[in-house]
Amino acid sequence: MKRETLKGLGISRENIDIIMHEHGQTIERLKRKMDNSEESENKADVLTSVTQMRSLAYDMLLDTKKMRTRLAIAFIASNAVWAAVVVYVLLGA
Repeated sequence: MKRETLKGLGISRENIDIIMHEHGQTIERLKRKMDNSEESENKADVLTSVTQMRSLAYDMLLDTKKMRTRLAIAFIASNAVWAAVVVYVLLGA
């Protein structure tokens, strides 16, 4: 909004000052809303990233537990095979 436009409409200087002041306040209020909106979007993006990272970490933890279980089973199985070989050799079967 320009003062010249309002002056061209025949509005008095005092009223132009009041209009420009109110217009300035409206603009500042809208700027704050936009800044808050952008902050909220950034916060939402950060929250989404954190949630995704937590999910990934949980999946990795589950995979690690599964791998440990598989290794333990393989270790027990290999020990059982070796134990059977030892028994076989010792008993001279």
